[in-house]
Amino acid sequence: MTGSLTRAPSNDHLLSDIELRPAGAADTATSSATAIAEPAPVGKTAKVKMASAEPVFNSHPSFPLAIETLQELTDNRDDDLLAKLGGVEGLAKHLRTDLETGLAGDEAGVPGDDRLESGGNQELAAVHDLLPEGHELASFKARRHAYGTNFLPPSPPPSLLALMWEALEDLMLRILLVAAIVSIGIGMYMKYSGGDPYEWIEGVAILGTVAFVVMVNAVNDYKKALQFRFLSSQRGLTSVITVTRRVHSGAEPAQATIPVIHLMVGDIVHLATGDLVPADGVFLSGHNCKADESTVTGETDAVSKKLTGDRYLISGSKIIEGICTYVVTSVGQHSLQGRSMIALRSGESEFTPLQVKLNDLAGTIANFGIAAAGLIVVISLIKFFILYGKSGFTLDPNGNPTDGSKIAERIIKIFITGVTVIVVSVPEGLPMAVTLSLGYATIRMLKDNNLVRVLSSCETMGGATTICSDKTGTLTQNKMTVVQGSFFNGGVVFETQEQLRPRLMAPEIPAAARQVLTQSVNINSTAYEGVDEAGLKILVGSKTECALLEFSSLLSTSFNLDRQAAVQLGVIPFSSDRKRMSTVIAKAQSNSAEISFNAHLPAAESAPAAPVTGDARLFAKGASELILASCDYMVDEHGHVVPLTADRRDWFNGQILAYATNALRTIGVAYKDIRAPAAGEELAHDLDMAGLIWIGVAGIEDPLRPEVPPAVERCQKAGIVVRMVTGDNGVTAKNIAKRCGILRDESREVVMEGPQFRVLSDAEMKKLLPRLRVLARSSPLDKRILVNKLKELGETVAVTGDGTNDAPALKAADVGFAMGIAGTEVAKEASDIILMDDNFASLAKAVMWGRSVYDAVRKFLQFQLSVNVTAVGLAMITAAVDPNSEAVITAVQLLWVNLIMDTLAALALATDPPSETLLDRMPHKKSDPLISYDMWKMIFGQSLYQVVTTTILAYLSGSLFGFDDHIDHKHKSAIVFNAFVWMQLFNLFNGRMIHGEINVFKGMTKNNMFMGIILFIAVLQVLIIEFGSIVFGVVPLTAVEWIITLALGLVSLPLAVVIKVLPDVGRSWFEDKFYAKENDPVEVASIEAAAATPAGERATGLAATVDGHRAREQWADAIRKTQLQNRVVAAFRASAGRDRMGVVVLE
Repeated sequence: MTGSLTRAPSNDHLLSDIELRPAGAADTATSSATAIAEPAPVGKTAKVKMASAEPVFNSHPSFPLAIETLQELTDNRDDDLLAKLGGVEGLAKHLRTDLETGLAGDEAGVPGDDRLESGGNQELAAVHDLLPEGHELASFKARRHAYGTNFLPPSPPPSLLALMWEALEDLMLRILLVAAIVSIGIGMYMKYSGGDPYEWIEGVAILGTVAFVVMVNAVNDYKKALQFRFLSSQRGLTSVITVTRRVHSGAEPAQATIPVIHLMVGDIVHLATGDLVPADGVFLSGHNCKADESTVTGETDAVSKKLTGDRYLISGSKIIEGICTYVVTSVGQHSLQGRSMIALRSGESEFTPLQVKLNDLAGTIANFGIAAAGLIVVISLIKFFILYGKSGFTLDPNGNPTDGSKIAERIIKIFITGVTVIVVSVPEGLPMAVTLSLGYATIRMLKDNNLVRVLSSCETMGGATTICSDKTGTLTQNKMTVVQGSFFNGGVVFETQEQLRPRLMAPEIPAAARQVLTQSVNINSTAYEGVDEAGLKILVGSKTECALLEFSSLLSTSFNLDRQAAVQLGVIPFSSDRKRMSTVIAKAQSNSAEISFNAHLPAAESAPAAPVTGDARLFAKGASELILASCDYMVDEHGHVVPLTADRRDWFNGQILAYATNALRTIGVAYKDIRAPAAGEELAHDLDMAGLIWIGVAGIEDPLRPEVPPAVERCQKAGIVVRMVTGDNGVTAKNIAKRCGILRDESREVVMEGPQFRVLSDAEMKKLLPRLRVLARSSPLDKRILVNKLKELGETVAVTGDGTNDAPALKAADVGFAMGIAGTEVAKEASDIILMDDNFASLAKAVMWGRSVYDAVRKFLQFQLSVNVTAVGLAMITAAVDPNSEAVITAVQLLWVNLIMDTLAALALATDPPSETLLDRMPHKKSDPLISYDMWKMIFGQSLYQVVTTTILAYLSGSLFGFDDHIDHKHKSAIVFNAFVWMQLFNLFNGRMIHGEINVFKGMTKNNMFMGIILFIAVLQVLIIEFGSIVFGVVPLTAVEWIITLALGLVSLPLAVVIKVLPDVGRSWFEDKFYAKENDPVEVASIEAAAATPAGERATGLAATVDGHRAREQWADAIRKTQLQNRVVAAFRASAGRDRMGVVVLE
């Protein structure tokens, strides 16, 4: 916090100084001011000069400043309104906050708080005080009552009645309902005119069955809506923000990290590069702060935030540079972003790519069904008119008298049969299977630390062919510790953390040099001391900076004291492009140590004779080799500044290489004195690029996650190429990649650094990429280029990212994974899935879930097509042969079969949990057909058996079971219907395995939904046959008939085994016809590379480039190792000059 902000005085007198207006006066007052037009884009001139509004107050007992006034303040960037409120200090009074110490947790005693319950504002509280279940707050009751919470409640789920009406919008169901109603009318007429008294029951049964189907679909949709509503409510819970707060009013202020949804109006918020602005507010202080407000204004130019210009921060905008502190004025649904989000909410859901693909397939299948139904109706009508026309429509085909009602009833039955065939053939369950699978998967993936933001990414991940992963936090534990280091020209070298303190605190080390080191670490940092949920002090911020602060604390220094003493003049924040951070302080006021320059030593050729002196000091830290390259001087072992010679530069580079070889992250530390910048002057971005004084290098260990190597191996076995993209140098990256198992064969696989990668030509890149495994020292631009080139090669690319500059690569990837812990809000917004634990193993689980979703849909597809072919075929054959054009299976029976195969089968097959065996096969390509050869083979085999068997039963059941099937039509229908349903039930087991597996029962007991649905169908089928004679047109079966129909259904299981082991006739033709002919890009490029470099001969082009790069790398390694050996020998020779503490005293 800057010292220029004054603490707001006590607020106890505030209520007496404010003229209260009645609730609801806000609207009147606002409208009385000059109308506020839509704010002009930043940097543009508004067409009309808007007059400032007057502050509006209401009758709230604790916080009378109206929400409308706070909204107008930031919406219109109204400096005049801010002035009328008394500036930021007056605004703080109205909001009962302190600009230095923030809010206090014990705010329950604010004046007027006791009047909330009887104040008649309970409706207002219900609207404002919204938080998801499990995240409620006990504190800030009055504040939440007045200004709300920073949480947008998800849209309410649609009502069950609305979903039922939506299900009834299906045209075929409506036609069926109309036909059923007409059938009931005719049946009632026949009943009361002396005809069949039960003819009306079939129409009622159709109505009841349709109602049941509609209800089941509506309930499923309702559950799905609740699941996705829950998922939506979880998305904001992963985000955190840094605020200044006090535990209670008398406590010391401390920076703390809180969930964004717990942010309150009046909070003092600290933002850094990469943060999303979580709520509207007013700027208080900052350095080089620039915001991207394109989502608000449409202008792409960055907007500088400062006290003397635009000082309003708008929710939803992004901090793309610098740091700042601001006070919150509007949150949640009252912020500009919240109001926009609520206004843009739409009930229309987007289809995922797989759903679109299945909708097309369903349309094709439906067209065949409609054609078949039309053929049935046409044939039946022709037969009807021929048979009935012989007698002038006075006798039926059996010679019995007939009349107009019976003729009408017969025609209606023909149309009902046709419409029912259409209903059965239209696979409404296909899109629903995707929805159910995605709903089930996304909820379960959340338990596996994958928060899905974009539904389509879940299914896309199943086909991922390459993963480009970050190193820090994803492959490693992100628990960093300084374990090795070299400072002051090698005067202090430690190789374990235990050696750190004794060697740096040795009396031979000048105090001034040590002070420069600790100040550089303590002041030039954005990490801070916060408190955790238990109230314990912890370091919060970048893990690298936290490790450095822990390092300095071992030297008996307090970074809080150093920061309090320092007068900060400016900051050049860290960025992925610059790979460094710098802070400028005033020397005179900051207790800065002076280090003399030793002018007797020769200067480096490119450096001035002496370093620049000035009244300000710049501290720099960052990638060690880049910081070293910017240095012209160094602090020696005697505490003097001396020129950095070429020999010493090589020596330091050798140290950096040695640390990197041990897989340590190396951070260089340097400083220089400069002229103090003028007030308000922004620091030049190249200020820290030259003339620095080298202090030393720290080696930071970040242990590998133990679960990463097995996860990488699983992905590789699954046909997924894992690549590491990191900002670390090539040596560190290479060693980590070896430990992870990413780099396995150095003779074929390539490690390359970003500067070399980005200068390759397009053709060279495409030839290199299949061999590339590690891209080190990469910039966000390199990552984006890598992603786009891989996609051009036909790869399905998944990418991880945590920084703001990773957003383009995350957007470009087929699936973008943001880090839930270390990721910036910008990265999370650009991603498709958030890794809640930043762990690569969770990413591997996402692959498994993606394949599970894809498989679930294909399982259902195989099962449904088998039912479709059988139902439509059986209806066509029996309706065409029957004299009365009646199908052996009635409309009500077909609707029951439709319920089994659409809704219930989708539920059963979509909820199979994934298994590790999903990773035992290669990923599917985008162009692969949904129905494989094995699936078609099973569909045709099962359908042929079912059609033949049911047709035989339809015409031979009477002779087989001893009854007259010409008279007892219901008995025949019951036998065929029962056998047909049991065939589908047992074939549902076959649907669980679509890759040629023999054991269809494997893992079945883990899916309780599947077991429950099987039991439900079986029990209901028994009840239908035994007790549903009137509704379903059947009769109870004998024990023998039950055994035979069950046995015919059971045959589906061994038949599936026979089908799988039958010769694959036509497989080669099918795969050539429907699968892409392109070879695997990895193998193609490997063959090309191998062919381009015959033994004993060096080819030109990429092979020479890559191998030359490797040769240079190996040569450099050999030289560096030789240098290290020479230094070791020299160190032994100089052992007399080394004390027991390990401090080298150079003569």
